[in-house]
This record gives sequence, structure tokens and C-alpha cells, in this order.
Amino acid sequence: MAKSREDGLLDYKPQEGQDGITRAAEYLIWAAKNFPRRPVPLQYIVKFSLNEPKVPKEDSKDVLTFRDNKLRRVRSKLMKEYRRGMVYHPGIGHRATVDDDDIVENVMEKKRKRVQSAISSMSETEAMVRKDDIRSARVRDRFEDLSDATRRLTSPAIQNRLAPPAKSPDDPSEET
Repeated sequence: MAKSREDGLLDYKPQEGQDGITRAAEYLIWAAKNFPRRPVPLQYIVKFSLNEPKVPKEDSKDVLTFRDNKLRRVRSKLMKEYRRGMVYHPGIGHRATVDDDDIVENVMEKKRKRVQSAISSMSETEAMVRKDDIRSARVRDRFEDLSDATRRLTSPAIQNRLAPPAKSPDDPSEET
């Protein structure tokens, strides 16, 4: 009888004596090596993190608690201790990055979008303020500092660097 795709993802054997966050991170690294770029359902990560004999249900308390309270710590551990990022595939699961290209394409690009969004939000907020209506000299000085930072961040030089790359039809490394 042939194994389903998920069966291979359950073949991991965690090391003894590790805490749950480390087990989850090591499981994601193992999955990235054995099933590159394949997302892992969150309940599989939880199974190995909690060292459970069975895969918990998707909506179980353990899975929801892990998602809300521990997933961030797993991402942080992957970055700080293993030089890996974590990629979320909505509705499918999470995975560790497999190489530096993967980190740039999936982790840095996501953070680039956040930076652009934050710059845009900062600029919109600055536009709401009427400098002449600021009463406190301390607040006015801070507003001027922040306005200067916003002008620099919205400069064409910075915005061009943050712009998404143009798709290159002759780059063999780009997948469609």
C-alpha cells in the first residue's frame, strides 16, 4: 500500500530531552530537508512539539494555543539559532526555508511589504497633523524629527530600493 504525502511528514523521530519549541523547530528543519518547500500542517508541528502519540485535531485546544502562544517563538528560534526563516502558506501550513534564495524571496520580501506599509502609514499620519496647532515645544520638535524621517523614507531613492523587482523573462531561477 502506497503512503500518502502526509505519511512521510510523520516519520520524524524527535530527540529526547528537548523542549517543545526546539522539537518544533527541529521538526520543521527535518521536513525542509526531506520535503523541500512543502508546507507542514500546524497540527503536525504541534504533535512533535508536544511529543503526542497522535496528530491533534486542527481545532483542538493544543493547536490553537500553540498557534497563539508558541509559533512566534518557533519562528524566532529558527532565525536566531538555525539561520532559517519560516514561511506560512495560508490554509496549508508552515515550513522552514531551505536556502538563502528562499529566505530572500519569501521572508525578506514579506518584511519589505511591511516596511512599505509602515512608511505609507507614517506619511498618512503625518499629513493629519497641523504643525501650527502643536502646543508643546517638545512634541513639535519630535514631530519635526519624525517628519524628517518620513521625508527620507518616502524619497525616491529609498522607495525605488523597496519596490518589488521586475520579473525577468530570461532568469532561469524564476519559476512560474
